[in-house]
Amino acid sequence: MVQARGRTGDARSRSGQGGGVARSGERAGGRPSSGEFRSRGSDDYGSAVVAGAALPLGADSIESVRKANYRAAVAMAAFPGAVAFVVISVAGAIVVPLYVGLPIGVGIGAAIYFGIRKYAAESVLKSLNARIIGQKEAPGIVNLVDGLSSSFGVPKPQIWIVEDPRCDCTAIGTSESTALLVVTTGLAGRLDRIEQEALLARGLARIKGWDFIPATVASFLWSFSIKRRVNSESNGGRKLGGRGAELADFDAVKVTRYPPALISALETQVRDGGFALMAEPGATFDQRIQILHEF
Repeated sequence: MVQARGRTGDARSRSGQGGGVARSGERAGGRPSSGEFRSRGSDDYGSAVVAGAALPLGADSIESVRKANYRAAVAMAAFPGAVAFVVISVAGAIVVPLYVGLPIGVGIGAAIYFGIRKYAAESVLKSLNARIIGQKEAPGIVNLVDGLSSSFGVPKPQIWIVEDPRCDCTAIGTSESTALLVVTTGLAGRLDRIEQEALLARGLARIKGWDFIPATVASFLWSFSIKRRVNSESNGGRKLGGRGAELADFDAVKVTRYPPALISALETQVRDGGFALMAEPGATFDQRIQILHEF
């Protein structure tokens, strides 16, 4: 296993509310200063090569990424309704005139589509046995999300928590304005502050790119692909929607400016057996860790 570099007790003592931006000149535990990161150019984090493919992550591509994720979510949500429309319209035409069966099919198909969009997040939260996190329960998590949300330029999401000793964070919802951030008790209790910040930043990066929307719809349609039935990227679990996992890593590091924290958090996830909440498509954990080491 690749070990995180530059992480020491000094780095673990990093303070401040909200996080999300490196302190100028900070060098604790070998941590590069924000100036050193900027000297490489912020766009250096905008692309990488995984399996020979360029992965654009610049601001100029965020709208195209969002549109692609939204189209994927609409297609998934519309498919069951489209099937129902065809079946009911054809069956209805046998019994009643087409002009009667067709509107019935349209109505039922539309009801299915909007039902999925409305209840998908609620259903996924229920399947995860998630509950709303209390301000006094994990104030550090709440403060980090406050600061990171501003850094990402997204509305502050409501935070939910799942009783699971593994460390994970994901986003759930069908629109940016109603997005929810879900964390495990393992993340809240086992990781230090900078590791928590790293995984929370990944969750907010998925909100920024709307990756969570197709993932939520997919989770609703294929509920067997979440939580305990998805323990790692190699156990045959379905990879849910959105961009590759490594792209959320890049976007997170662009904000936190400290790859070693995310490397350490990912290594903890590897020891835990992988994803605890939702599997993500893209590179494996080992590949993601290696890419981050090359920053």
